[in-house]
Amino acid sequence: MPFDATTSAPEHWTFDAARDLADLAAAAPPALRRRLDAALSRLAMMNGARSLREAFVRPASTPFVAAVDACAADLGLAGDARAATMGRATVALYAYVRVQDDLVDEPDRVDRASVYAAEALLSEHLARFSEAVSDPAAHAWRARIMGRFAGVAATEIDDRDGAASDSDLGWMGEKFLPMAVPLAGLAVIAGRGALVPSLVEFVREVGTALQLVNDAFNVCEDALGGRTTPVLRWMRETGTVEPSSARATLLSGPVMARVVDEGRRYADAATARADAMGMTELAAVGRRARAMVDHAPERVCRLMLGMTV
Repeated sequence: MPFDATTSAPEHWTFDAARDLADLAAAAPPALRRRLDAALSRLAMMNGARSLREAFVRPASTPFVAAVDACAADLGLAGDARAATMGRATVALYAYVRVQDDLVDEPDRVDRASVYAAEALLSEHLARFSEAVSDPAAHAWRARIMGRFAGVAATEIDDRDGAASDSDLGWMGEKFLPMAVPLAGLAVIAGRGALVPSLVEFVREVGTALQLVNDAFNVCEDALGGRTTPVLRWMRETGTVEPSSARATLLSGPVMARVVDEGRRYADAATARADAMGMTELAAVGRRARAMVDHAPERVCRLMLGMTV
């Protein structure tokens, strides 16, 4: 499957990353521990996973693990302890962003004080990131990337109808920008800081392809929750969308083909960008994104039938 590309060997950094999060929660005072435990439990159950570590490497997971490993290999950092530490920093950042998303999207399920769980996770991320790379350039890139991410996330909240956003779907990929943080850090570690802008755009392109298919997978939940996505807007241009039958409507109409066409375009652009940088392993991540897009109609059908993806 597309992104289950990491080794299962016990020495892989994802095992240490999962332990980092468990240890962070265990060491916290009770009020904070309760909220960290809840956040980590939600994370561990994502995409059909049964543990934190599995949640990071499931086929349907965001491909940050594969991207970190690929970028490290392309930059000559495979096996470098700093690359492993950067990976562990990335997992803490991923968990932090997930808590942010829950606070914004599910305020009835996640209490406001969970903002302090987010702060603890962010502190863990920053400590690991600083351990991996001390060069101020890496930290400046991190701040710039996360500032850009914050801007697009806030804009999406305010632009609920999204009417103007479909002219350039690339904004969707900016929601994946935290995945660019470790790639920027690795590039600086390798003395290849000039690659960072292209790495950020690679993430933007891959992220756009993956967000399109995620929106197709989640079309029922988004319709039921009153959320608006490009996929739902395209569907509503041709008729009413009922939440209970949204996947069937998607598969029977022209929008699924549009999702696939646009997703392929962005995934192929990411692959071409990685190839142009001479990063063959990262290009393979782009090709796996293309494979996920190609299989999106089949996966939507399986979800419609109540089957696992």
